[in-house]
Amino acid sequence: MEAVIVFNIINLILDYQRDNDIKSECIANVSVLCEICRHYGINVKAVPAVVTSRCGDTFGFVTPHMAAELQSELGEFIIDPSYEVVEMKNTEYFKTYKTLVEKFENPNCPKIKEYLRGCAVGLVKFKPFADRINQGEEIGSSNSYYDGLCDYVVNCLKKSPIRQQKKKTRVNYIRNTYSIWGP
Repeated sequence: MEAVIVFNIINLILDYQRDNDIKSECIANVSVLCEICRHYGINVKAVPAVVTSRCGDTFGFVTPHMAAELQSELGEFIIDPSYEVVEMKNTEYFKTYKTLVEKFENPNCPKIKEYLRGCAVGLVKFKPFADRINQGEEIGSSNSYYDGLCDYVVNCLKKSPIRQQKKKTRVNYIRNTYSIWGP
């Protein structure tokens, strides 16, 4: 049942991004996902990762990214609430620099080395954001995108049959209005 709830939340996040042509908001997307899942008692955590997209044997897209990880009785799964990435074909996620480098046949090629250097910097840059999200902080809570996305998902969940099933055990979802970006 947890996976059904998580994927329902992700689909709502994806719908909002598609309908509002939102891009480059992976941190806010994961923050909203983790925040709402916490209120359902579901163990989802933010994880910095590198996402790649392949076209045959060639990498067409390599970038640092914030994704999430669902920890369930079936194991750990990378899940992604970012529409622009979910729409790409043949994606793979790498949570460590080492596993990413191992994927390349020639990591010493100058162009690949440049990509890998940027990915290493990105993984380091995203780590503090993931830590803050996993500690319960709302990342992006002062911007209108975060607020709009959160309101949309919460309002849709109020009408959802899944919410009805969880009604007795569900903690009331009350958004914290505290802004991490200042007053």
